[in-house]
Amino acid sequence: MRIDLIITELPMGGAERCLTEVAIGLHGRGHDVRVLVFGPLPPPPRDGLVQRLRIAAVPLFSAQTASTYMAPLAWTRIRRLLREDPPDLVQTFLFHANVLGTAAALAAGVSPIVGGVRVAQQHPWRLRIERAMVRRMQCVTCVSQSVAAFAQQHLRVPAASLHVIPNAVDVERFAGAQRIDWQIFDLPASARVVLFVGRMEPQKGLKRLFAAAQRFLQSDPEAFLVMVGDGPRRRWCVQQCERLPGGRGRVLPWQADVAPLLAAAEMLILSSRYEGMPNVVLEAMAAGTAVACSEVEGVAELLGENKTRQVTPPGDAEALAKNVAWLLAHPGEARRLGEANQRRAAEHYTIEAMVDRYEQLYENVLEQARDEAAK
Repeated sequence: MRIDLIITELPMGGAERCLTEVAIGLHGRGHDVRVLVFGPLPPPPRDGLVQRLRIAAVPLFSAQTASTYMAPLAWTRIRRLLREDPPDLVQTFLFHANVLGTAAALAAGVSPIVGGVRVAQQHPWRLRIERAMVRRMQCVTCVSQSVAAFAQQHLRVPAASLHVIPNAVDVERFAGAQRIDWQIFDLPASARVVLFVGRMEPQKGLKRLFAAAQRFLQSDPEAFLVMVGDGPRRRWCVQQCERLPGGRGRVLPWQADVAPLLAAAEMLILSSRYEGMPNVVLEAMAAGTAVACSEVEGVAELLGENKTRQVTPPGDAEALAKNVAWLLAHPGEARRLGEANQRRAAEHYTIEAMVDRYEQLYENVLEQARDEAAK
């Protein structure tokens, strides 16, 4: 098969990691795979996924358009590439690629098109635009049953056209990660870290996170809230950390590899307003770490029967704080949950299984397209 995977940008986020694993996995199985990116490629040291694709010899094309104002140029460049060297099938990932990538493929005469919905974001004008493009797709992949339900309700995708393919993680890499020494970040040796990893933006429920931290830090004098990531609210997060009890909050520099941090943390905390299937929860599971999180899209599916002591109602900062405090007060139970999380990740969310599902889907879609063309 000749497959083009299209995405907006290629930072080290969850959707981008998934695309990279699919591209490398399919390429390793003998398929002709290209990765097409609308935006510029990230510079070092944030170009880890770019380097992985290049090492694996997966062709990579960037339209080098750095803003939405340049969308017409990006569309033109991708359309030209698709027209000059058409693939058998196009898969798009995320909103901008679903819209621009689908429009470019249609203009280039490329079909079938597989869309990718990975987050349950209820943004009215985005939904209207994406809904129009979804009608032109042969099917849509979703990362969780929750996102599939969202796509069916808000994007009006027929149930028969929806295919749930969960994210995946390299369990061995996270399970084998060496625990970081928190003292290198000027934390005391006795620090018990509640770790946030993610983009610092309103979607992540940052106000609820700090409301919860104000409570749970009072329950354990050795507990610290440590935050890793970038985003428009980073400076605000630094200010809020300074106001936590005892000043026990830290915003660390961006980290290329969070596996050592997850391995050393008491737990991961997630207070998001909405998600799709949060990759960081899956990474924490692979690291053998307990999770304290709001029950947003994809979380219950990831944790399965282990969700009872790790999940709280969305938007409830007090319940989240109580859950964190309970896990801090019961380290043995937290370790047991972490071990159960790791087993579940190894059983259900391997990269090999994810690539199998994408490969089978593409083969089925292409076979159906050939059957329809022969009629």
